[in-house]
Amino acid sequence: MKLWRLFCYHGADEGDSEPYMWVIGFKFDGSTMKQMLTRFSWTPDFFFSQGSHGCLGTNGVGPGAKIKIPANVGTWETTLKPITLTDAQGNTTEVPGAVGFAAVLLEEDNVADHAAEAGHQALNNFVANTLEAFVTGIDLIQFNQAVQGRVDGGAARDRAIEDEMRARFDAVKQTITDGASDVVSQAMRNAMNLSELIWAGIDKDDVMGKAFHLATASQLIAESDFVLDFTDGMFDNPALPEAGNFGYNLHSLIKAKVRWRALEPQLPAAHDIQIQGITRGFSRDRKSYYIANVGGVVNGQSWWMRRSEACSMILDGTKAFYVLNGDGSHTPVSVVSPPGSHWSYLTTPADDRTDNNLLSLPKYYELPGFKAAVLEPDPFG
Repeated sequence: MKLWRLFCYHGADEGDSEPYMWVIGFKFDGSTMKQMLTRFSWTPDFFFSQGSHGCLGTNGVGPGAKIKIPANVGTWETTLKPITLTDAQGNTTEVPGAVGFAAVLLEEDNVADHAAEAGHQALNNFVANTLEAFVTGIDLIQFNQAVQGRVDGGAARDRAIEDEMRARFDAVKQTITDGASDVVSQAMRNAMNLSELIWAGIDKDDVMGKAFHLATASQLIAESDFVLDFTDGMFDNPALPEAGNFGYNLHSLIKAKVRWRALEPQLPAAHDIQIQGITRGFSRDRKSYYIANVGGVVNGQSWWMRRSEACSMILDGTKAFYVLNGDGSHTPVSVVSPPGSHWSYLTTPADDRTDNNLLSLPKYYELPGFKAAVLEPDPFG
């Protein structure tokens, strides 16, 4: 989880703004939630940002400013484990874990430093207690009934569980959003003496905006780069009508580091094998490109090998290779050993056709269905 940049369109104090931010990271997974008969136990794992006033390391922020969010404010690395659920019929399902964050952007004005931090700690406690009540309050009998209703409607069971959990989380998200401001304001007031209250009353710290995101493991795996990017408009200050709906943009992401298991190449059993893709290298001696590796996909199985391996198989008769032409005919691949060279290379007969040129083939690892590795069953372990 990384909240990495804040872009200022129009701060609360125009060219002299002093934004600060509170961030809470949390996760729902097999390490924090375990089924205990009809309820969940809860072992929380949170990220709480450090500091209040000045935590972004900048002041005097004006329109167009780009603020890099420090790691101790917006970056959290953790792991995700699936949640194991068993229903009354003994059906066990592994539900993808989820990680999320809540962020509040504020403008520093006359609230005392210690009072701002009191508000920060109150928010942390409020969110932590609300999430604990949410998890431990789930009645799994009623939950499984709701899941079954989704299954009866055509959803797969694992998807139905994930959707039901997200729907319930959306409700607790609204509870946090609605209640956070009052909790913070009360904590700030309680932390100040009379003179500080009077001074803060002249120009209190303002909430500029909030962001709240949750990403499941299945959502992250569905992304080609395992990253979900977010851009949130942060503006909640009616005292600045000249800014319109533009205060700040908060840029953030949730990124998965996944575990892969390497696969062995599955060379087809047939004697004659189509080369569907290549990688190439450049020979400084010959001052030309050559075929470095060849590969393909046959019946869903990926194969690949080095040039030297393919040359050896052709020379000893173990295998033969060909390029499939556009008209369905085959052009054989042969081995050539240039005079004075210490190694051989792969080629097709010289002719006026371009569709049978090995160097015109795509990269083998970009072929549809090609796989040299697969995700581990528990990719976030």
